[in-house]
Amino acid sequence: MGNRYRSLITLTFLVAVSIILAACSLGSALLSGVKITPATISPNGDGKDDVAIISYHIGRPSSTVTITFVDDKGNSYPFRQREPRSSGDYQARFSGVVETPIALTPYYTATQATVLPDGHYTVIIEAEDRNGNKQATQADLAIAGGDATPPGFGDFSVFTPSFDEKFQAARGDRIIFTPNRDGIGDRVAVSYWLTKEATVEVYLIKTDDPRHVKYPIAEVAKLKPGRHDHDYEGGVDLGNTPPPNGDYLVVGEAIDAIGNHVVVTRPLTIADGGVPLAQIISSKITPTSVPLSGTLRIEVTVENVGTVAIRSQGPYSGTVYTTAENYNTKGFFENPGVFRVCADYEGNAGAAYPFRWGFEHDQLLPGERQTIVGYIQITNRTAKSSIYFWTGLMHEQVRVVNDKVNPVLVSIGF
Repeated sequence: MGNRYRSLITLTFLVAVSIILAACSLGSALLSGVKITPATISPNGDGKDDVAIISYHIGRPSSTVTITFVDDKGNSYPFRQREPRSSGDYQARFSGVVETPIALTPYYTATQATVLPDGHYTVIIEAEDRNGNKQATQADLAIAGGDATPPGFGDFSVFTPSFDEKFQAARGDRIIFTPNRDGIGDRVAVSYWLTKEATVEVYLIKTDDPRHVKYPIAEVAKLKPGRHDHDYEGGVDLGNTPPPNGDYLVVGEAIDAIGNHVVVTRPLTIADGGVPLAQIISSKITPTSVPLSGTLRIEVTVENVGTVAIRSQGPYSGTVYTTAENYNTKGFFENPGVFRVCADYEGNAGAAYPFRWGFEHDQLLPGERQTIVGYIQITNRTAKSSIYFWTGLMHEQVRVVNDKVNPVLVSIGF
């Protein structure tokens, strides 16, 4: 009985203490000690009275705080919305800036911010405890001499240069970016006039990406007012895989020294993106002995080992060159981004790989192989009676993909 009696006394004591503590907690002020200093701020970046300190005390755990600014016309500007707070003293720094979230995609929200206009404001601080009890207090704040002029993106434009009529007709009014180094729509030009010195960020974001990955178009940098241009190729110039195909927004963000923050967007579609990759599978040059005015047969098999189609142009398989001719004399001038099989020879004093042949239908699809057969008639006397001929694969104005493949010594009878 003694132990049971002592246990009952202990339990009764603990319950009584809990009731007393709960009563004390409910009896304490939910919100107190509200103070704003200084009473007037001038958020203009001069380092003097740029920030107001809003001090307050929360008397109960598991509470929330909302702070709202109301101007003389009754317009409300949220500053803090149901921010969780435990018991204790708090200070909020207000630089005159209020933020506005902007949903750019279903998965990504950016933030614009603006310094409030000069004037008188009523600051309402409201606290709510976990039981739904609320307490609000208000104080006064004046803004004078603030810099409420945001930076601006004048003439913010996104452009994908193209000189191909078919591509231009297919894209219509859409801005289509095809980062595959075929020379058509391979680059995005972003241009704007910045109205005020600001830290600027320009990037891509895919509209249906729940991870909202940013693809930087330009490095984040503090820029002076004036015209700025950014050139973007999706990383393929460095051999990197570009962003996935799909619909995007080109986003420009600028924030000045005060905190004014603007966001602009333009739509962009990425299609047929990827690094073009092809290689010579086999190469034959026959015969190895010909008379002057004789003809060499060039046979080259190429495979597209990449994930995107590669573009090409003529002249095509079966074309005969003389050693006095080249691709220019055939009327098929060098074209940025196209792939062509090519051949060259020892002692050539002109442009490299003067003999070039393109793929059928002006393209080579991923996984496809094509065999190109071309001919070179030796009409000019060479410095030596025996010289080397070889083949290659040219990605024009980009790189020689395969160089000096299967050199063959050819004897020429004079």
